[in-house]
Formats: sequence, C-alpha cells, structure tokens
Amino acid sequence: MSHGGCKYFLVGAGIAGLIASLLAIVALGIYLVLNPASLMTQQLPPPVPGPDVAFQEPAPGARLAVGEAVLVFATARDASRVTRVDLWVDDQLVIQQTAPDPNGVTPFSLIHNLIASKPGTYALTARAYNGLGAMGESPRVFVTVIDSPRYGGGHRQAGGRDRTNHPGHESRYGRCPQPRRCDRCPGA
Repeated sequence: MSHGGCKYFLVGAGIAGLIASLLAIVALGIYLVLNPASLMTQQLPPPVPGPDVAFQEPAPGARLAVGEAVLVFATARDASRVTRVDLWVDDQLVIQQTAPDPNGVTPFSLIHNLIASKPGTYALTARAYNGLGAMGESPRVFVTVIDSPRYGGGHRQAGGRDRTNHPGHESRYGRCPQPRRCDRCPGA
C-alpha cells in the first residue's frame, strides 16, 4: 500500500469512528429519555420516619395572663422507642427531656410548666427522637398571653365578681366600685 492510500484509509476510518460515536451518543440519549430512573446509580433508602408526637396540653388557642403558668404535656410514640423529647417555643429550645432508659421508651411524655412572662402569641412545638436518630415533630400549638389577668383584668371582689373598669377608687387593676369589700385593692 502506498502512503497516499494509507492517508485515505485513515481519514475514512476516522469518519466511520466519528459516525459510530455520534450514533452511540444519540442511542444513549434516547435510552436515558425513555428511562430516566436509570440516571440514578444508587437508589436511596426511604427516609426513616420519626416518632409520632402530639400535645395533650395546652389546648390550641389557649389564653392566659402574664404571670400565669401553663402545663405543657406532649406524648411521643415510636416502634424504635423514643429517646428524647424537646420543647420549642417560637423556634427556640426551652427544655430537653431524655428517656430514663438509654435505649428509649414508648410512649414517652414531656411534662413542663411554662410561666407566661410577656404578652404575645407563642408557637409551641414538640420534637421527638427515636433510637435510630429520626425526628418527628408535633403540629404547632398557639398560646396567647394577654397583658391583663385572665378574668377581664383580674380585679376581683371577694366572691369572684369582676370589678375592672368600674367607677371607684384607683388601683393597679383599674377602678373599683367598692374598695372596702374588694380583696385585691391595696389599702382596702
């Protein structure tokens, strides 16, 4: 074979190789379009579900006055046992309660008293963790803290009658119509 024929042979082989490569790429592209799941080289296991957790107390929409305590009671359950329950108020961790058994228990209850320190509406969330490390989260419960005491300002006469905003002497609770009979008025 002469050098000139060898040149044409190499050019022809190069073109044939290029065409074969392009056909292979097109075939691979068609296969991937028709089988998108084949793009994944590794199937991920399904996520491990966390514990079921819910509030028993306080009731959704509970209202309390500044200075009042509210009982928080949340229960978590899980087949893999619950190792810890956290209480969050407005996305800030308030308390963590760890199971008495390091392997966890089920059900596991978080019980905690919160004192309302300032007015506003607060979102309570409980997060529970199981023995596998998976987390479950309760639905949020909203609690409203009002500035005045719970019963219309809380200025109450002996016998429980509300006395807020009535004419009478001035006290830190409002005006009292009968200051001598009122058990909450200073100096009465």
